[in-house]
Amino acid sequence: MVQVLLEDLAIAILFVRLAGAIANRWATVVVAFLFAASHIPSLMSQGAMWPELAGLLRDVGLGVAIILVVQRSRDIVWFWCIHFCLDMTQFAKISGIG
Repeated sequence: MVQVLLEDLAIAILFVRLAGAIANRWATVVVAFLFAASHIPSLMSQGAMWPELAGLLRDVGLGVAIILVVQRSRDIVWFWCIHFCLDMTQFAKISGIG
């Protein structure tokens, strides 16, 4: 849980700093893109090819939506819990899938 909290804090700090330097709209897009791009090393280590990596475009859109909602609420604690649960569903021992 700590790793997810620190990730969310880092994203929030990056967003706030970028929003101070450029418009909120661009900061939202840039941070969402960087969040999606941060998953590329993990995907590549699992043998993902370009079609799988294209799914990151969907993640950019999801990131934009989440950043807009979190920005509006001005609170990441509620999202931290959701983000942690979503991350845990990726592990077969926890989710029972796979």
